Amino acid sequence: MLEPYRPELEKIIDFTRKNISVLRTGRANAQILNGVMVNVYGSMMPLEHVATIGVPEPRLITVAPWDKSNMKAVEEALNKADLNINPVNDGQMIRLNIPALTEETRKDLVKQLKQRLEESKVQIRKIREKMREDITESEKNKEISQDDKFSYFEKIDKMASEYTKKVEDIGDEKEKEIMTI
Repeated sequence: MLEPYRPELEKIIDFTRKNISVLRTGRANAQILNGVMVNVYGSMMPLEHVATIGVPEPRLITVAPWDKSNMKAVEEALNKADLNINPVNDGQMIRLNIPALTEETRKDLVKQLKQRLEESKVQIRKIREKMREDITESEKNKEISQDDKFSYFEKIDKMASEYTKKVEDIGDEKEKEIMTI
């Protein structure tokens, strides 16, 4: 009865991983470019669909558009992406030098991380409430007994705690990554 909700909860875990992967750490990570959209050929396309993205050094990301005529559009997209990194265009590729994070920047990133983790936890709580409502409805319709209802409530709380713990573990790992100098 509760299993149909598991895929929704797994989606939240996947979303959390993607959502925090764009947070910058002290090392170059191509995932910070996820979501950068480039205006090419009259439409918006993801950066990874128009360029090769590489991480040749720990503090450098390179972006090489497949079609060199798109170089300017890619550079504009990177400037608009609010990455706080200035792209350097050498005519062949764009270099993104990742500056070392200051202590203040690290603390700001951890605040953003905690905010994003809390959003995921709120989504888990919403699903938990939906599950509880469905169980209560089943009891009202005499589909399950009152004892079953309370048994399901315990399982629901256990399941919600399990997924909340997964979110926290993902967050702890990312926080460690951010705070590592």
